[in-house]
Amino acid sequence: MRVYAGGIDRDVLARYAVPAGRVEEADLAILRLAAPFDVHPEGTLEAAFHSGGLEFPEETVRPVERVAAAVPTVVDVFLERAAVLTPIDALPAVTLIGTSGVDDVILLDAVSGRATVSGRLPFDLPRSGKAVAAAGEGVPFDTADALFGFGHGLHWSARTHPAG
Repeated sequence: MRVYAGGIDRDVLARYAVPAGRVEEADLAILRLAAPFDVHPEGTLEAAFHSGGLEFPEETVRPVERVAAAVPTVVDVFLERAAVLTPIDALPAVTLIGTSGVDDVILLDAVSGRATVSGRLPFDLPRSGKAVAAAGEGVPFDTADALFGFGHGLHWSARTHPAG
């Protein structure tokens, strides 16, 4: 299988599949994104923490749209904080995974079916920035109509789903 990847070490990917240099040459794409945050000036307290808006900017979403239009795509989002995943979740042929900083080997073991995967969200993932603004500040689990709510998750095993 030929895999186009963004944010994955090419040498690690080569242990699982043939790396594709262009999305048009691929059978599958795997893209890694970080939850969005605002960049603050160095030397400020805010620079040490990721904070700010939870919506992905268009310059992040557009390339994912282009890749997903060409080939089935797995999008892994590093959820060190909540994020509005609605624009990515709405894309056809996208499998969305939320992780908390796993390395490339662990991600590829999961995507390839070599590993059992399970997890539950420790927070709500809001459907929009408007939902974030409407939620109570500092009040957990009060996101109206969350895209994925607290506790959402899965347990998947290559042993229980041998067809992959």
